Amino acid sequence: MAMAITLLFNIVSVFKHSMHIWIKILVSRGDRIKQNQLIGTIGNTGASTGSHLHYEIIKNKEKIDPKPHLISKGTSLKKL
Repeated sequence: MAMAITLLFNIVSVFKHSMHIWIKILVSRGDRIKQNQLIGTIGNTGASTGSHLHYEIIKNKEKIDPKPHLISKGTSLKKL
């Protein structure tokens, strides 16, 4: 299961993983999403080895490294 959010006309942000990871999706198709808005919750229903999420940015139909984009938006990328 995946959730794609169009950031600009040529940039799409994709959050994806299998159905058992998404606990609750809090937005619907066509909703306007604001920066820092909670779009869903993830967890472990027992069918996975741990909670995690795959995140992609697609620009002009090509996957790009999301790290520079996240840093430019002020996101902290501390290693755990």
